[in-house]
Amino acid sequence: MKKDTKKVGDAYEKVACQYLEAKGYKILLRNIYVGRDEIDIVARELDSGILVFVEVKGLKNFRNFSSEQNFSFNKKRKFTRACSLFAGRHNGLIGDSGYRLDLVAIAMKSSLLLDWRDDCDVRHYENVLA
Repeated sequence: MKKDTKKVGDAYEKVACQYLEAKGYKILLRNIYVGRDEIDIVARELDSGILVFVEVKGLKNFRNFSSEQNFSFNKKRKFTRACSLFAGRHNGLIGDSGYRLDLVAIAMKSSLLLDWRDDCDVRHYENVLA
């Protein structure tokens, strides 16, 4: 992965973490590789105790295209595989509440990110593969 691409991806993931924490999630892990597949964020929803695997998709604010469209069939398959393998290997993290797979889609309103609440459009989709 190119250095600039990684830097941009890290910025989107940072926004996603800030957003999730503001919603009452505890961020447990970031950028976890399971084989060749990656899980962007592993968090716990504090109200329910559910372990949440989060895929982050970001895009500068282009017309007629959304960051959700970057969540392709192939990416969903890889994300599901990574989460299933991770859950099987870390059963203690799952507990009685179980787990779910979420998508956080982010569109930047400008190239200058001062405050994610003002400079980003964040959309959170719960249980995307149910």
